[in-house]
Amino acid sequence: IIIGMHRSGTTMLSKILEEMGVFMGRKKDINNEALFFLNFNRFIFKQTLATWDSPLNVKFGNTFLNENIKRVFNKRKSSLFLLNYLGITKYIKYKRLENLNFNWGWKDPRNSFTLKIWKQLFPNAKVVHIYRNPIDVANSLKKRSISKQEQFKSSFRKQISEYFLRSSFIHDSYKIQSIDEGVRLWKEYVNECLSYPDVFNIKYESLLENPNKELTSLFNYLDLNYEDENIQKVSKTLKKNRCYAFLNNTDLIDKYNKIKDDSLIKQLRYDTIT
Repeated sequence: IIIGMHRSGTTMLSKILEEMGVFMGRKKDINNEALFFLNFNRFIFKQTLATWDSPLNVKFGNTFLNENIKRVFNKRKSSLFLLNYLGITKYIKYKRLENLNFNWGWKDPRNSFTLKIWKQLFPNAKVVHIYRNPIDVANSLKKRSISKQEQFKSSFRKQISEYFLRSSFIHDSYKIQSIDEGVRLWKEYVNECLSYPDVFNIKYESLLENPNKELTSLFNYLDLNYEDENIQKVSKTLKKNRCYAFLNNTDLIDKYNKIKDDSLIKQLRYDTIT
């Protein structure tokens, strides 16, 4: 199970694991998130009126809620809905998630807040948390939101939304267009991820700067069979220019200088970037 803040390398990590033979789902969205698990995470969030950009309500789910969520999932994990994850060939062969005899998993940043439920359902699951410096995360979120806004201006969805008075035009977060709010959200996700025991933590920048060491540790943790050539092949796909990209922007450097003494940033050793 991959956890971590949005725009922190979860997609990159999931594709690396797929390259190593880990099955991450048949039907996935543009962020490489298996729709079967993504939709269920959204269902969990809805039960507590949480959203991906305001996730803390999930933490207040009680035993009653959690037991009912697990009951619903236990029905779905052997239903036709599983076709979305396994595909028809694997579904016919295995029928249920418990019957899978190969390495499998999924990524979704929402796992960061629903992990306690997933670990009850899959107690032997291995969990990988990838984290990235908060300024690059916040800036990436901001740019994505503004891009969606620009695309919407000339889209057919605009006319439909206006005609039917839909509750949201572009279904995106506006608060993350603020770097400060993006950093606050980053802290919520990262603090939650770091609160779990028995999690493999991997630093996005360390993976880009020293892929041989980081990938070796990761693959050993996951008990994956690999050769040196596997690591070399994966290493060539990593875009090292994304490492501390904010250093090319003076405004973002100013933002960083204002937060670098934060305790969490010091804990993750992001306090001496500049």
